[in-house]
Amino acid sequence: MSAAGQVGNSQAYCRLWGTRGSIPISGQQFVRHGGNTPCIEVFMDGHRVIIDAGTGIYPLGQDLVKRGPAKHALFISHTHWDHIQGFPFFTPIYVPGNEVDIYGPAEAGSDLIDRFADMMKHEFFPVALKEVTAALRFHDLDDQSATIPIGPLAVSWVATDHPCASAGFRVTGPSGKSVAYLSDNEFLKGYLGMPQDVPLRPDLLEPYSRILKFIENVDVLIAEAQYTDEEYSGRIGWGHSSLSSLCLLCKLCNVKKWIVVHHDPLHDDAFLDQKLVHTKQILRGLDWDAEVIHAADGMSVPV
Repeated sequence: MSAAGQVGNSQAYCRLWGTRGSIPISGQQFVRHGGNTPCIEVFMDGHRVIIDAGTGIYPLGQDLVKRGPAKHALFISHTHWDHIQGFPFFTPIYVPGNEVDIYGPAEAGSDLIDRFADMMKHEFFPVALKEVTAALRFHDLDDQSATIPIGPLAVSWVATDHPCASAGFRVTGPSGKSVAYLSDNEFLKGYLGMPQDVPLRPDLLEPYSRILKFIENVDVLIAEAQYTDEEYSGRIGWGHSSLSSLCLLCKLCNVKKWIVVHHDPLHDDAFLDQKLVHTKQILRGLDWDAEVIHAADGMSVPV
């Protein structure tokens, strides 16, 4: 059995297996960006880290079982339904010899294993968690200073602003290359002003100092800006960021490549095309020359 997500390949990449937020979606108008909910694969230095277990983890699992039994590391940003609903269909957990370490932020009064067991009760799914044949190990994350080693990779985490215990992750290889994942995070909650004015307001930025430091100088940022500025005004407190706020975050943290994920289920391909144009306009207005890409299911991006 290969070691923790290890395969014989030195190429570094991120693969976006699921990029839709809130609920899976289908239809001709969603074909180009896809409709699977979040699942991200980060591969560096011969090791793999999986982030989130939305419906996108199903095709990833189909790919992994072809490689034979292995150890897998799965990091869950939070246990809202769209980020875990694919887990019962993750084929490696039904193959003897596989080992899966599952990490997620601690929630008061509820261990991570309990939440997954509840999801797979017989009232909701035909196979109970205790009946799967792979070896599963659950790890509640409660210390933001802790770093989890996955082979030569280091995975760190930070609490995000969302209506439950939730986390962002940063994967760093021995070469120093890094990928950060910051989904379901409401940066500058309630702010409706111009992004250019925020740096003049330290009081606005102070609550997010840990997040700002966490993603500073990251090579690739995978992050959501689910709502346009107009949409966000009616969705304050929902736990997702406005487009302008995330553009500003990229500048403040010296992000050079931003992959936008967690597309709203109401945003079809045509809408997302226009949103990307608008994103680039906002970045130019902030005088920040970041590469920005809209994620699509199945997309692979070099690190």
